[in-house]
This record gives sequence, C-alpha cells and structure tokens, in this order.
Amino acid sequence: MPSGVRSGSGLPDSRVSSRLTALTARRPGRAGATSLLLAAGFAIALARIPIMTVDQLKPGMKGTGRSVFFGTEIKEFGVEIIDVMHNVWPRGDMILCRLSGEGLEESGVVAGMSGSPVYIDGKLVGAVAYAWSFAKQPLAGVTPAAQMLRIWDEKDRSASPGGSRSGRSSGNSGLAGLSALPLPVALSGLTPALSEVIEPALKEFGLSPVGAAGTASSATWDTSRLVPGAAVGVALIDGDVRLSGIGTLTCREGNRILAFGHPMFQAGNVRMPMVGGVIHSVLPSVASSFKLFSATGPVGTINQDRLAGIGGEIGPVPEMLPVLATVSSPSGLDTYRFRIIELEDLAPLLVAVGLTDIVYTTEGSLEEMTLASRMTVRFRPPAIVNRQSSIANPSDLVIAHRFTGSNPAADLFRSAKNELDILFGNRFLPAPIATVEFDLKFDPGRNLAYLLSARPDRAQVRPGDTVRVTLGLRDFRGNDSELVVAVAIPEPTPEGKLDIVIAPRDSLLALEAMRAPGRLEPGSFAELLDLFSETGRENELVIVGYSEKPGLTLAGKELPAPPPSLRSVLLNPRSDEPVMATNESPVFHQAFRFDRVISGVARLNLEVRR
Repeated sequence: MPSGVRSGSGLPDSRVSSRLTALTARRPGRAGATSLLLAAGFAIALARIPIMTVDQLKPGMKGTGRSVFFGTEIKEFGVEIIDVMHNVWPRGDMILCRLSGEGLEESGVVAGMSGSPVYIDGKLVGAVAYAWSFAKQPLAGVTPAAQMLRIWDEKDRSASPGGSRSGRSSGNSGLAGLSALPLPVALSGLTPALSEVIEPALKEFGLSPVGAAGTASSATWDTSRLVPGAAVGVALIDGDVRLSGIGTLTCREGNRILAFGHPMFQAGNVRMPMVGGVIHSVLPSVASSFKLFSATGPVGTINQDRLAGIGGEIGPVPEMLPVLATVSSPSGLDTYRFRIIELEDLAPLLVAVGLTDIVYTTEGSLEEMTLASRMTVRFRPPAIVNRQSSIANPSDLVIAHRFTGSNPAADLFRSAKNELDILFGNRFLPAPIATVEFDLKFDPGRNLAYLLSARPDRAQVRPGDTVRVTLGLRDFRGNDSELVVAVAIPEPTPEGKLDIVIAPRDSLLALEAMRAPGRLEPGSFAELLDLFSETGRENELVIVGYSEKPGLTLAGKELPAPPPSLRSVLLNPRSDEPVMATNESPVFHQAFRFDRVISGVARLNLEVRR
C-alpha cells in the first residue's frame, strides 16, 4: 500500500479533508449539501460500509436518499419503508419504499435514479432500482445493500475483451408492472428520424435513448465528485459519436464503486468505460420521468454487471473496439472515428447505431439518395487459418452493398447490424475483430431497376458457345429498357437440360438455401468468411447454370455430379460427415456489374448438345 494512504480510501488522509473542504466551500450557506458531502467522505474512508439489513427494517421507518437532480449537486429526498418483499428473486429480497421531496411527488421515480442510496440512521439500506409504470405515487423497489455488496466478492475473470454476453432484455421482475428503472441513454445527434430506426433495437437491451448536450466539461468535474448519490454511468460509444447510459452511485470504498441496484445487461464479467455525468433537468412524464444529462469522459472501468447492480473501479479505462467511417457526398468528404464496448451481443448494434447517427447527421433521410457502402472488418492475427481465398488480404473481410431510395441509412443500419451479429456470434471462435471500417459514398437520386425477363438468342447450345441474353428491365418510374449480356457456356458442360438462374447475390443465396442447404453450413470461421464474400453488391447480377446431374454437399462444400460409386459411399448413413443430396449440379458462375441497383430473378432453359 502506498505511503500515506488509508485502507479503503484511495486518497492520502490529508487530501481527503482538503478535497472535501474545497468542494463544500463552493456552495456556502448550504448546510445540507455540506453535511451530505462530509458523510459521503467518511463513507469513502471506511474500510467497511455500515449497512442496515432487511431483518432490521420495519414498516414506517423513515430515512433519506441521495441523488442528483440538477448539475452535479447531490440532494437528499425522503424515504419511508413500506415493507420488505422476500424472495422476489431466488435468495433475493426487495424493499418497498415511498419517496418524497425534490419534486418526486409530481415526477414519480425518475429514470436515472437507479442506484440512489437510501440511508436510515446513517446506515446504507440499499439502492433505488425498481418502479411501476403509470404509478400515482412515487413507490420504488430498493435493492438491499447486502445483496449489492456481494458484487465485490465476484472474481474478475475478464482477461480479454469480447467474451461477455448480455443476459438482460427487459428488466421485468415478474411482478405486475414492476420493472427495473430504464437507463436514460444519451446519444449525440439524436433526431426523430434516427430514433425511429434505432430505438426498437436499443429497447431490447433495456435502453431508452434521449438527446444529449455533448460532453461534460472536464474543467468542472473530477473523480472526487464520485461519491454516493453522484451521477455515474457507462460509455457504450465514445468519440465522434457518443452514447452513454446514466444512473447513480450507491457506495464507494477506496476506488471501488457500486451503482444502479439492478443489472445493465446482466453480462457478468465485463470491460466497460465508467463515466460521470452532469444532470441538466428532470423531464416529468406520465409513463416514465427521466434525467436529461451529459456524460463526462471515461474515468474508470465497470467490471461487474450483476443482478443486484454494477461494480467497477475508478482509474484505468478499458480498451474499446475502434470504428472508422469515411463519408463522401455532394456536400463533401469527411472522416469519423468512434469506439464501442466489446460486449458480444451488443457490439453489432452499437456499430450500426454509431454509423447511422453519422449518416443522419451529415445527409438526413428525406432526399432520395443512392448509397454505396463498403465494410472492411480487420481481424487480430492469427484469427484465420488454412483459408484459401481470392481476396488479396485474407485477414480482412470486405462486404460491399448498394442501397437506393429515400432512406438508405435504414438499410445500412439493418445490414451492418445483421452481418456483425453473425460475426460476433459465430460458433467457431470468439470474435477476433480488431477494427471495423466503412467507406460510404452518396450520390443524389434513386438508381434502381427491376429485372422482368431474360431472353436467349438461341435455345440450343454447344459447350464453348457464347449465348447473348437480352435482359428486360424497368426503372422505378416505369420506363422499360433492354440490356444484352454475353453468357459463356464452358467446355465441360454435360449434354442435356441446362437451367440458368439470373439474380442478385442475396436473392441467389436465398434460392441456394432451398436447393442445397448443406452448402450454406460453414464448417469453420474461414468458411463463414467465404460465405460472406458471396453477399451484397446489389448492383451485380449473378448468372448460374445448373445441369440436371445430381450432386452432393459435404462439410459446407458442393460436389457437382460425383461418380455413382462415390455418391453411394458418401450417402452411407454410417458416414461421420453430414452429406445431403441435390437434384442439380452447378456448371458455371458469372457475375455482371451494372450502374444501378438490380432487383428481381429470371430463369431460362437451354438444351446442350455436342
């Protein structure tokens, strides 16, 4: 232990008193705030937190709670014990309390009060954590202090980021109408159009997005303010885009803190940046009142996310996953950088939220635009082994899309989230993602055509021939046009019927899932990346020819027209490998790129003769 530091305080003895004196001196004449900060300072200096257990509580007992309702000043509110509800969760109790003061009779229990400490006779009773929607009185469910203090007994097993998974979706305890207080989540640049796209996905994780005023000034805020009752939260996205959730600090011992009184995601061992906060106002609402706030920069690490609350330590800040987005449009070229927490279930959504926030901020959503998107995922080596690919750098995954219409950002949000969901949630290995990069190019106008028909210049062909196929197209305004493509029939094509399918890549994969589902079952992380390379590129049409010879799929690969002897052996039910039969075998595969997005599928039949 460093010289001059008292056990459990984290500050030299002389600095504890001097900092408290400096803080209280800023607000002369406020005896309540002075005594509050002194009590908080003594609590920090104690090696053990004095608590009052549920066995000591009786209906009618009165105490006080602490929270911030404006700025950073901690205020006291009244608390009356109504009763203790035992075994609300297995081995978990909840204290039912009536709150008063600081406008709570009008606003009800406020989202952002999660973790507000409750005291009786100077002892910590617990943390405000639960409430009923549309309640006529400010009734709160308080998580007992003893349950929260057990969080400090949990071992930190998060040796590296990226392995945690979320377990919390709604926070509902099962009691009619009772739920964990929503966490206000401040997002920079939040607009009604952006909220409509991202809010349903965020609410699946118990997050309620509100507008943000930016970053709290570091000149008026430091970690000495992190005392019981202060605003504290988690930075989910940091950088040019900021997304932070806020609650209240329950207790502090040295540099260790406990907060919220309920889980954020119930993800167990985590690595999330801790932030402080400045409260701008409390917005009363019939459904759920909430605090408007700005988060500070990261000041530590949240390392536990448990049923009874979150725990962390003031000090070093964890690493986050970097995301880079370059946006090119008629209004100019700009580059944005932000970082996200590496929580496996949530990371894909956070990347998509940050990316969409940038697009809505720079380009809006009402004007018809065409968006060319290129996502590059770079992996930490040695993530991919034994991968044979035509991609120049096999350590990178590149997925290109083209969206067009009045709101291409919504399509970008869905595609980025879904693709990263698959990567982070793959069954082969923890997602070894080092960075995610996006190149976005906007062009004015809708550039879309529908594929209506395909007409070959002949019905019979020979191997080695080139067939001219006339494609019938119609743009979104109803104007028809024709385009001719040359389809080469390769030499090995067998005699007989040749079925040709012309479709965009994603439409073709949907058809392949029905024709040969075994081919779309990757057997390794490398094979999963190869499947990704077949997706997107909505401005391309793929032409695939199928012979009527039956085939097989084995371990995610297709064996077209295998010899009967091999087919018999592989289809043996005692084979260790999953083998599936197909009625057709692919013969050739060609791709044609256009200057517009193409939608629709066409088929044609040829006869191959030698």
